Amino acid sequence: MAKLLGHTLKVASWPGKGSMFSIQLPLVATKARTELPLPNSAIQRPVQGLSVVCVDDDEANLSALSILLQQWQIENVACFYDEDSLLEYARSHPAPDALLIDYQLGQHLDGLQLYARIKLIWGNVNGILVSASPEAGLALKAKQHGLMFLAKPIKPAALRASLNHLKMLKRAGSAE
Repeated sequence: MAKLLGHTLKVASWPGKGSMFSIQLPLVATKARTELPLPNSAIQRPVQGLSVVCVDDDEANLSALSILLQQWQIENVACFYDEDSLLEYARSHPAPDALLIDYQLGQHLDGLQLYARIKLIWGNVNGILVSASPEAGLALKAKQHGLMFLAKPIKPAALRASLNHLKMLKRAGSAE
């Protein structure tokens, strides 16, 4: 690479001690850079007006997800680590606009089984199954249960798009 660029590459080696590599680059006058503002519509546009329930057995995942949702100005976020606390919450609160549920919950049931149980209380609730599981056909299983699917690690842009889709479903449902 150095040769292609016309730069001098030096190597010095000391047996039993190590090696040192250096490259000589020409010094050039710097120009003042003109900084252009980044378009913030895709990054900062809020996804307001949604209520979201998140279920994951990993505290760090829930914390990161909660912070991300708050940055998007979603203020009505409830997070749960286990089935019992979620079901207790569901009995006394209306269904959220979106349910984000991890597939591998580390409990006696998986996210799809928990979704089936929560539907007994809330009815059909829009949701997204998230998973890092290599299980084949998991996205299809989620779809068969009426859920969207996102692979972990969740890409914020994909989550935002999914939540915006659920927000449009909410609007369409309230317009009827």
